[in-house]
Amino acid sequence: MDSNKTAQATDEPISSIEDASLEEKLKTQIETPNITVGFKDLFRYAILKDLLILTFCTVAAIAAGAILPCFPLLLGDMAGLFQSISLQEMPRAEFDRILTQKSLTLVYLGIGAYVATYISTVGFMGVGERLTRTIRQRYFRALLRQNMAFFDNVGPGMLSSRISLDCQNIQEGISEKVAFVITALATLVSAYVIGFIKYWKLTLVTSSILVGIIVTSTACTRFIIKYQGKSMANSSIAGGLAEEVISSIRTVKALGVRDVFALKFESHLISVETWGRKAQVCVAVLIAIVTTMTFMSHALTFWTGSIFIGRGEASISDVITVAFAILIGSHVLGGIAPHIPAFAGAVAAASKVYSVIDRESPLDPTSEEGVKFDQISGSIDFVNVKHIYPARPQQVIMDGVNLHIPAGKTTAIVGPSGSGKSTVISLIERFYSPINGQVVCDGKDISTLNLRWFRQKLALVAQEPVLFAASIFDNIAMGALDIPDQVEEKVQSLEFRVHEAAKQANAHNFITNLPKGYDTKLGEGGSQLSGGQKQRIAIARALIRNPAVLLLDEATSALDSESEQTVKEAIQSASVGRTTVVISHRLSTITYADNIIVLSEGRVVEQGTHSELRSLNGVYSKLFEVQELEEHPSGHGVNSTAPESAQDQSLPLQMDKARHNTEIIPLDQENQKAQDAKTSLWSLVSLTASFNRPEAKLLAIGLTFSILAGCGGPTLAFLLAKAINELSKPDTMVSSMREGANFWCLMMFVVGLIHVFNLTIQGVSFAICSERLIYRARSTLFRSIIEKDASFFDRDENKTGALTSLLGVEAKSLCGVSGSTLGTIFMSCTTLIASMAIALAIGWKVALVCISTIPVLLGCGFYRVWMISKFAQRSHEAHKQSSAYASEAVMSARTIAALAAEEQFVRHYEQHLKAQERKSLVSIFKSSVPYAASQSFAFFCVALAFWYGGQRIADGEYSIFQFFACFAEIIFGSQAAGLVFSFATDIGKAKKAARTFHTMLQKTPTIDGSEGDNSTHLPEKCQGKIEFEKVHFTYPSRPGHPILNGLSFAVQPGEHIALVGCSGCGKSTCFALLARLYDPDSGILKIDGQDIRGLNVAEYRRALAYVSQEPTIYSGTIRDNITLGCSLDETDEAITQACKDANIYDFIASLP
Repeated sequence: MDSNKTAQATDEPISSIEDASLEEKLKTQIETPNITVGFKDLFRYAILKDLLILTFCTVAAIAAGAILPCFPLLLGDMAGLFQSISLQEMPRAEFDRILTQKSLTLVYLGIGAYVATYISTVGFMGVGERLTRTIRQRYFRALLRQNMAFFDNVGPGMLSSRISLDCQNIQEGISEKVAFVITALATLVSAYVIGFIKYWKLTLVTSSILVGIIVTSTACTRFIIKYQGKSMANSSIAGGLAEEVISSIRTVKALGVRDVFALKFESHLISVETWGRKAQVCVAVLIAIVTTMTFMSHALTFWTGSIFIGRGEASISDVITVAFAILIGSHVLGGIAPHIPAFAGAVAAASKVYSVIDRESPLDPTSEEGVKFDQISGSIDFVNVKHIYPARPQQVIMDGVNLHIPAGKTTAIVGPSGSGKSTVISLIERFYSPINGQVVCDGKDISTLNLRWFRQKLALVAQEPVLFAASIFDNIAMGALDIPDQVEEKVQSLEFRVHEAAKQANAHNFITNLPKGYDTKLGEGGSQLSGGQKQRIAIARALIRNPAVLLLDEATSALDSESEQTVKEAIQSASVGRTTVVISHRLSTITYADNIIVLSEGRVVEQGTHSELRSLNGVYSKLFEVQELEEHPSGHGVNSTAPESAQDQSLPLQMDKARHNTEIIPLDQENQKAQDAKTSLWSLVSLTASFNRPEAKLLAIGLTFSILAGCGGPTLAFLLAKAINELSKPDTMVSSMREGANFWCLMMFVVGLIHVFNLTIQGVSFAICSERLIYRARSTLFRSIIEKDASFFDRDENKTGALTSLLGVEAKSLCGVSGSTLGTIFMSCTTLIASMAIALAIGWKVALVCISTIPVLLGCGFYRVWMISKFAQRSHEAHKQSSAYASEAVMSARTIAALAAEEQFVRHYEQHLKAQERKSLVSIFKSSVPYAASQSFAFFCVALAFWYGGQRIADGEYSIFQFFACFAEIIFGSQAAGLVFSFATDIGKAKKAARTFHTMLQKTPTIDGSEGDNSTHLPEKCQGKIEFEKVHFTYPSRPGHPILNGLSFAVQPGEHIALVGCSGCGKSTCFALLARLYDPDSGILKIDGQDIRGLNVAEYRRALAYVSQEPTIYSGTIRDNITLGCSLDETDEAITQACKDANIYDFIASLP
């Protein structure tokens, strides 16, 4: 019967709707707050334990930093001591005693620095690991509590990519780099405190340079945060696209559109590169300015100091103490600059992550708000319901709809595509809230009910069922786990209920025929099952819940006729006594329904039983008659050319078993370890360098200016020694002292000007190269992934989330040997070599003694790099699993919401993260040992230099100038070596990333889908004759379980055929072979008499049109999706005709 109460659906825009609050209602369903994040907000989830650890470690970091400026005090005393022994103003015995005492003091300070550095590093890395785990957990939990409109607006791919990339950026900004910066700042403050105490006038003068450094750093940091934020936003978009493509890789391959998506991905990467380059240039300029200002501070200190000495207001001890205190302070301040991008990146990433965490979902399934009661009968009413999807605000889907679904009855909802059938299901499940009107259950507005409780009373089987990468048992049991009364189940065990549900869904037989039965592991998305088998398991998952309301959205669409009839009978049996809502396009499947509602253009046009509606001779009757003609057309029958094996009654069982091995076998997992072990360091370096091959000239410029910039430190050390030598002249030579000091300070100023030029050119060069490297690395890896054979994606380790994480995290990790990091490494190495060379030239004895300690320092650093590389490998494997799990969950958020299983998924994700955290802590404790040694070893080197150099001065072998020249050079060299290994974490991750890239790029596909291969081209006019000749096929991931055994059949040009058989018998495998997703083990597939293996794959796939059982619609316009893979010159007329042929033109034309 007709419903006259329901208004016609309309497409009128929001602006014409009188309800002023409508736009606000839609906005609240999709908007995400913009969170302004400061650095301290990165620690917002620190608990009391974390705060205590951080406080203690901060004290340790401050202690480590405060210790370093103590040796300028000793240095000043030593300068006076050396002057006294040189002028023979002190007995040798007294000199030896004081010299030994001062040297031992330095050793004690070194031990203290080692302990403090180790504690601070371990503490910050450990807390950083835990805080990042907490942020990941909260972000994941926040994603699962969001309403569906939020995902429609943002896209799950982009959201899940932030779990790996943005959370990794946050971790880099709250771990050991924080300890390093605190230590550096403590060194700076302590240096100036010592300077003010020793001689405040001179320190005050040099402080003007510090003000300039702070102002410059603040300004540059703002730009760095801005540019990195934009770069990360575009990176998230690229990650979302990658996830979308990889998750539907078989469709991408079958359509031959990998190059289309590769170009689209690269277009996003260009934006990432543009903004990233700007950020890196800001970093380069910052480093250049800060470093040059430190050079200027030395010139200013010694020039001013010479004036005070000439006036008799200061001694050489005062000036040298202040000079070297400022030298140490400014040097560590310059070392902070390369770490600023990490902090800026962490803040930018946190703003995006926290915006999701802080978002209050208008439909929060984790909220305890709302009414709960014991039982519901399942009577559902739509009362004047008006609905607009927030993602399509200009289209009104329902406007004043009224309908009644009686309790305990089966109600079928039918109608053409786009009529609003699935919207009914979405509103009942409360995936969305209606704009106006009410959805009522048992007389209560469902918006007043507790959302989680209400969804537990429902069970949904979607048209495209989603299964998870778990066992079959776990997938079915997932429907029951969150029902409160399941915990104290007394009569039936969960195992028994799972089996009973599977029997009801006609799934028990095929499951038990598998080698491991219900323990069989499924691939991502249940990819190891055929469509029909997936649907039967989804039905079992729904039935085990024993729901009050059963929602079936095309639940039998993927089943063969026999299974469909069996499952339909099971559904009819299960529907007795409970409210069942069935959506179906095939009207013949819902004739048994107690109530049938016919929708058209968002309104109810007819309602009644099957016989009542047929007698009306209205919309329903006409639809039924049309479908009868389509299902039994005249002149068409099933192709009689069936494979002989198909007539074998045992074949379906055999194929069913073979279709599903118990789990995917990682074929090359063991070989991979051996391959990794054989991969040489040089091959990894060569691979990384290959990404910058087009920038070879720019790299050469960067390396050249890195070497020149690296010579700046040793040159400054030489000039400092000359200046000290001038200041040590007797009081009778004040005029000569002032003249010499002026000259050498002028030289320092000139060297500073040259240094800023060198650093700027070097920094900008590497900034460009670094971003280009990341661009090419991501582009190359993405193309490599989508070119892989389909069997590559069958393996458990190659889930969508894991591969997307590779694209985001691993490519970025390669920057550990590029950009500002590479520039700093080359400069530091140059500084080390030049310092040792100058020291050997000036005083080889002292130099050799001091240089003997450098190999120990380098050994500690290299050992740490090796350890971190191993740690990064293990960390990557663990995070790969957790990222894959999170990605799968976010992409399936609608299914999880329907199951009310949010808490279950959050618990499992937390277990993944906790396992990784435990492994990380062990590596943190071990890797911090050599790092602390490398940071404190300079004290032992200085102590040895003082003691041995002092002896040589006392013996008259060396002058004060020779000693201080050697001393300054060795100090610069050892600090340079220590600075290199402050990047050990970045270097270790880069090494691991390079190995991952090497492994991925070495795996070449056996089916080359590129345009440029030398295969035979299709004839201009392809007739389309298909021949299977004795085809044998076994999935590579399931050896020993054949799918096709000598299959032979032929399809003549123009024939219309159907492949039929029970679920899992190999029908989809035939299509996979035809699309060349796989090649047969033996036998031949021919097109027009040619073996398809000899044809150009890209050209061949363009000749196919492939519609899968679960079609994928990509982000973009409808036009983009229709013309995907077509030539660029497709006319509007051709597109319109295609839409009419597919019976979707009217629906598309109705959209705004």
